[in-house]
Amino acid sequence: MAQKPLSTAAAERMNLVAQDEIWKYRLKAEGEARQNWAQNWGFLTTPVEEVLPSPPVPKTTQGFIGWRSGVPNLNKGLEHDCEIRSCKGAYAKELGWPKQGIH
Repeated sequence: MAQKPLSTAAAERMNLVAQDEIWKYRLKAEGEARQNWAQNWGFLTTPVEEVLPSPPVPKTTQGFIGWRSGVPNLNKGLEHDCEIRSCKGAYAKELGWPKQGIH
C-alpha cells in the first residue's frame, strides 16, 4: 500500500535543519535589534522637558498686536459671532474647508 503524500505543514515540521536555520536567524535579528535599540529609540528614555510659560504680550504704543487691539471696542469690527474674520478664513471658505480646520 502506498503512503499518503505529506502535507506542506508536515514536511516543514520534519525539516529540522530549516527550522534550526530560521531559529538562528531570529536570534541574530533579535540580538542586532537589542544592540541598535539605544541608537534608534533611545530618545524615548529621555525625561520630558518642562515647558515654561510664554512671556506676556509686549505693550506697544498703538496697543495693537496683529489683528487684536488693546481697546475692546475696536475688536468688534474684526469679530463676528465670536470668530475672528481674516483673509485666512476667507481663503479657507473658498477651498471648502470645515470651520474646525481654520485656526
